[in-house]
Amino acid sequence: MVKKYFALVLIGVIIVLVYFRSAKSPDKCMTHHGSYSVINYKLSTFNYRLLVADTADTQSYGLMNITSKKDICGADGMVFRFPSKQILHFWNQNTLVPLKLYWLDGEKVIGTSDMTAIDPARGPQTWDSPELADGVIEVVKL
Repeated sequence: MVKKYFALVLIGVIIVLVYFRSAKSPDKCMTHHGSYSVINYKLSTFNYRLLVADTADTQSYGLMNITSKKDICGADGMVFRFPSKQILHFWNQNTLVPLKLYWLDGEKVIGTSDMTAIDPARGPQTWDSPELADGVIEVVKL
């Protein structure tokens, strides 16, 4: 009887631990540039794991100087949100890998762009949103 009771209590403790572990705060990723929250984001038929650029510093740094998804904890890319709609301008300064840009109006994709890695001979280039946007998703194309 005691063994049965102990087994039931042990199962209960395991269930509680699994529940609290799955209900924890969002994942974190520590990169060479800082600490980021990581979210899962469904875009059309794709599910992406994205770093959240939620400060002016992380937004201006973006995905510069990464050479693979390993540099960003295996995430697929980064999401940027802005407080108001505007024509957004993204550039490839120190961008070492090609990126797919998804321009967002709320949750709606209003356009895409293929950002190339920087070419030292040409210098940085700029990609602009096709219309007013309040967000961008950058996906690493590796």
